[in-house]
Amino acid sequence: MNRLENFKKYHIEKLKNKLNDIYTVDPPEGYSIGQTDKKIHLLDELDFLTKVEEIYSVIESTDNPNGETYNNYRDYLEKTREAIQIIKTNIKEIESKYEDEIKNINILLESFEKHLDNKQ
Repeated sequence: MNRLENFKKYHIEKLKNKLNDIYTVDPPEGYSIGQTDKKIHLLDELDFLTKVEEIYSVIESTDNPNGETYNNYRDYLEKTREAIQIIKTNIKEIESKYEDEIKNINILLESFEKHLDNKQ
């Protein structure tokens, strides 16, 4: 690996870590999915919750909307949807607060990754 390639990889990692730090926060107020005593990465959490919602949402298409299992999973689905809204609101707040920082990081990441891919 040559010096320029090492330089690019170093900065890519540094920028990705900075972006990761921006989106890693204490759990938002009112958020009660999973362990709420640890910091969460908002984008990863949104991805997770979106997948959980997709899984749970099949309960809405059942021909038999009755019973304990239906009620439990319908409740899980509603709580998941509420959590998604909380996370989306927090992402908007973070992206507003750090708008310039996020834009600059993404511009630089794109450039470093382009040059790394092209071995320029």
